[in-house]
Amino acid sequence: MPQVIAHRGYKAKYPENSLAAFEAAVKAGAHAVETDVHLSKDGVVVLSHDADLKRCFGVDLKIKDCEWSFLKTLRTTRVPNEPLPCLQDLLELFKKPHWENIWLTLDIKIDDDPEELMYHLAGTFGKVDPGHKSQWKDRVLLGCWTVSLLPGAQNVAHI
Repeated sequence: MPQVIAHRGYKAKYPENSLAAFEAAVKAGAHAVETDVHLSKDGVVVLSHDADLKRCFGVDLKIKDCEWSFLKTLRTTRVPNEPLPCLQDLLELFKKPHWENIWLTLDIKIDDDPEELMYHLAGTFGKVDPGHKSQWKDRVLLGCWTVSLLPGAQNVAHI
């Protein structure tokens, strides 16, 4: 059977890249969720397709120019008004009982410094136990848009 990947979650029903969109996608039968990652000013890996906050949050700022303490207060302009999640928030969902066979595709954007982004990705994976007697390396696929990401991706792959 083909694998179903929920691109930015169940975005027809919930704001894209929100935890609600990912949970709804898995509940609807997705085998995997796909999301995009960017770095905040203080090194938190956040989930957003865009490098800026304008389209989804109505704020004319770039993610890399904002600290997580500010970013976590934002809510989507689309109802239901969902918060901007960080990668750690999403990884916590993977511990849920019905998520044991769900895998994750991370779209690594080119807006951030590749070494710094991969460093913080690896650190985030290191903070969260994947549960279900599994390892992150068996449940995560990294989508890299440039060869400059590959050396850092190898370090993340060992998590």
